[in-house]
Amino acid sequence: MGADSRTTMGTFISSRGSEKVIKVSDHCLCLRSGRSSHSEAAIDVIQYHEQNYWQETGESPSIATIAHVAKNLL
Repeated sequence: MGADSRTTMGTFISSRGSEKVIKVSDHCLCLRSGRSSHSEAAIDVIQYHEQNYWQETGESPSIATIAHVAKNLL
């Protein structure tokens, strides 16, 4: 797996230290792309739903459940 570590603003590279691979749960990672603020907000919502599921059921959601949340969000 490879990921570009740069965060860009048009043709300007604003940050070389941006994390492009974000942990959503113990078994699920999310690869960021596009505008930084948009992808961060979407991942925050997905992580919120993952934590809520874990608190309600006591177990981590399946990859399919997380993908379903992401599909409905995006």
